[in-house]
Amino acid sequence: MVSGAEKSLSSQAEIRPVTEWFALALYILRRSLMIAVTIVIGVFLTVWIANKDGQIDLGVRRQIDRIVISLRYSGYFDDVPEEEREKAREDKFQSLADEAGLNLPPFQKNLKWTFNALRYDWGTVLNNDVSAFGGFYDRFQVNEILQSHFPNTLLLVGTADFLIFLIGIPLALNLSSRKVDHWVDRLFSILTPLSSIPSWVHGIFLAAIFAIQLGILPFSGKYDNLPAETWLENMLIVAKHMVLPVLSILMGLFFQLVYTWRTFFLIYSEEDYVDLAIAKGLTRRNVEKRYIFRPTLPYILTSFALTLVGFWQMTIALEYFFNWPGLGTLYINSLPRFTPDSYYPGEMSIVIGIVVTFAFLLGLIVLLLDLIYVWIDPRLRINTRRRGLFSVRTKRKRLKRGWKKEKQSQVFSSASGKVATRFSALERLRMFVRNGAAAVKRSNQTLKELTQEILREPLALVGLVIILALVMGSLYAVVGLPYVKIGEEWGRSGITGKIYTPKNAPPVWVNWFRKNDLPQTEIYSSQDGVISKTNSEREDGFQNINFTLSLDYPYQEFPQDVLLYIESQYDEKFPFMSISWITPDGREINPSSVGITKEMTYSFSENIQLRKFVRQNESLGKWIDVDDQNRVPAFYIMFADPVADKPLVLPGTYQLEIKVMTFEDDCDVDIELVSLGRVSGWAGTDHLRRDLIVPLFWGLPFALGFGLLGATITSLIALIVAAAGVWFGGWVDNLLQRLTEANMILPVLAVSILVFALYNINLWIILAVVIFLQAFSSPVKSFRAAFMQVKESPYIEGARAYGASNSRIILRYMVPRIYPVLIPQMVTLIPSLVFLEATLGIFNVFDPRYPTWGRIIYGAIVNNALWSGYHYWVLEPLVLLLLTALGFSLFGFALERILNPRLQIR
Repeated sequence: MVSGAEKSLSSQAEIRPVTEWFALALYILRRSLMIAVTIVIGVFLTVWIANKDGQIDLGVRRQIDRIVISLRYSGYFDDVPEEEREKAREDKFQSLADEAGLNLPPFQKNLKWTFNALRYDWGTVLNNDVSAFGGFYDRFQVNEILQSHFPNTLLLVGTADFLIFLIGIPLALNLSSRKVDHWVDRLFSILTPLSSIPSWVHGIFLAAIFAIQLGILPFSGKYDNLPAETWLENMLIVAKHMVLPVLSILMGLFFQLVYTWRTFFLIYSEEDYVDLAIAKGLTRRNVEKRYIFRPTLPYILTSFALTLVGFWQMTIALEYFFNWPGLGTLYINSLPRFTPDSYYPGEMSIVIGIVVTFAFLLGLIVLLLDLIYVWIDPRLRINTRRRGLFSVRTKRKRLKRGWKKEKQSQVFSSASGKVATRFSALERLRMFVRNGAAAVKRSNQTLKELTQEILREPLALVGLVIILALVMGSLYAVVGLPYVKIGEEWGRSGITGKIYTPKNAPPVWVNWFRKNDLPQTEIYSSQDGVISKTNSEREDGFQNINFTLSLDYPYQEFPQDVLLYIESQYDEKFPFMSISWITPDGREINPSSVGITKEMTYSFSENIQLRKFVRQNESLGKWIDVDDQNRVPAFYIMFADPVADKPLVLPGTYQLEIKVMTFEDDCDVDIELVSLGRVSGWAGTDHLRRDLIVPLFWGLPFALGFGLLGATITSLIALIVAAAGVWFGGWVDNLLQRLTEANMILPVLAVSILVFALYNINLWIILAVVIFLQAFSSPVKSFRAAFMQVKESPYIEGARAYGASNSRIILRYMVPRIYPVLIPQMVTLIPSLVFLEATLGIFNVFDPRYPTWGRIIYGAIVNNALWSGYHYWVLEPLVLLLLTALGFSLFGFALERILNPRLQIR
């Protein structure tokens, strides 16, 4: 016989799976609705931002115009009388505008377009930018454009992420966490700063080496110029084009993720239960898999999933640099922009469509992440009785009740039942002073011990030296290169007056690595006596002024240009000048004679008759094509070896003789010869002849200010917010998570570029907003996953049992526990914020008033500096960015080894 109790238990066992699955489905539905609402709000804000000045309105009007034009050419209005056709076209336009919502009030109109964007109902666009979509004036469906570009981005970044996950976890688990003192572990720790550098920076270096210098890999696009004949050949071509971008993404993520995962594995590798498992005889492989990897899997998946969430923002600049046909390149090409000849209004429908695509992607990843937690975290169970889906098996409520009773018992004395002794105001002041003095003393002692530990760490010293050098450079920029004197002059868009600086000239130190030095700029003036000046009287009573200069030219390269600046004083009759240039082999070259104005620039290239010299010398005709518009400058004749079959310089001493005839009394003339060199200054010059040393120094205070201040504020806010959310749980945690998800749905970098392109908002406002929003993005998720592990520790329950306050538990027990996780986060965050200004700069998002690193890099990329041989222009600001990242990363790594005893060398 089966008892009633047994029947009841059997029926409950049968009902429980159904109830649990129902609860799971209910939770999925509730979370999906939350994510959907978040996506709708995020997309609506993006649409409102994009349409604030009617930018989307303009795009919709263009679409309707195209429809009406196509109807006209298709014969739609042929049955309408000719005098009424114009009105019929206007009526059709208005009806289509009403249907599209163009005439609705702003709120309803933006709301309608938000739902259009969520349904990908944006109609067609007419391409007038061949680099963005296809051929000239082709019509495309917005959906087709997005569908054609999204797989390319997914292929590029998905391949890199798959390799990171496939290789990174075994390395972090089997190498780093097991061999703390091994050279392999140290190698990965030293290489960690490489991952603090954005992928586009790695891409520039890799392209400069493998594509430009060695020429073994392509650096642009997805396909070769010639189409493939077979599908296998096509796959090989695509794989070849993917090598550099994928390698750039790997270098931008791999070492940092391995380093962070290794640190978290290490925290759990010395827990008591791990030692017990080893003592019981379990193999190292089983211990790592079951007792180290499994408890840390929530944090590992969270950190990896967050890289997937933000992957397109990290690679938007990379795609743009490599011209990879993905969503990043499409986004930039779809934004409004000015060109030297025109203004491109942009395609807001494509911009919003890209934002919606990744909003959906984010929502899907967040939902999957929640469901994966159920599978991998044994502390989370389906709760069929309460409103929430999961319940954490703790003693929190019982301990909380005991804590309240204990707190109440502390208020009253057990003997008299009266209020416990209260201190007077004076006594409280004395206690405050004593406690403050003790705290200061403890802080000084801690700081002293920390300083001693830092001085014993070689990596910390190297990092400090780099940081101090950067700080000194910042001070020099502010004091030695004041903005009013230097910054405004550098910021001018062109050069006026006399030119003393060569264009696109590398720095002078490149001569240290050359067998034959490049020529430097030389200036010779008659006013300082370098050019000899003599006067002689002619028969007509006027003066002849003779100038003579001996010019020693030992170089093997031609100068960049030779100019003669002339200043004269006369009333009505201007002087007349004739020039003789005598080469070291005795030949005399006579440029054109000219009349002199009061202030005059004489260009030898414009006044040497090149065709005449080529006719006279057959050797010159072998390397000079007088009919070529891009022929060599004419002044090369002045320095060229006349018998060489190619342009070779004839070193030696040259003579310049200038004879000036005056035709008035008291007429005077002075000259200045400028030979522009091939090198200039310690940083070189750009295409506008501006000295690059100014923006290199001026970039330092901006980089350090935003890096230090931004990382500190972001990390502290994210740390406290994550700890409070985990500790209080419930609606507090839900609210913080929803805010974080809403912030992450809006791609901050892309929206910042959009806002700047549309409204030209101040760069510093954009940077400040980005830094603040950074605190409510991925760091909160990462810290929350770490705090979930800490919250269930026995010492937290003990602190709660003896009545510790919430703030004390959070600040004194939970936060210090994850210092080893906080330090790697800071290591990554400081350089990433340092690179933020440069990343925005390559998209032409900068303050034109200030010369910064981002502005240099943007100018170099736009002017094809890498491909034109001006590598210094790009590499110098990138090297300073790398030094900044290296300095903070090394210092942060050393601090981690000091603060985490488990990482100290034994």
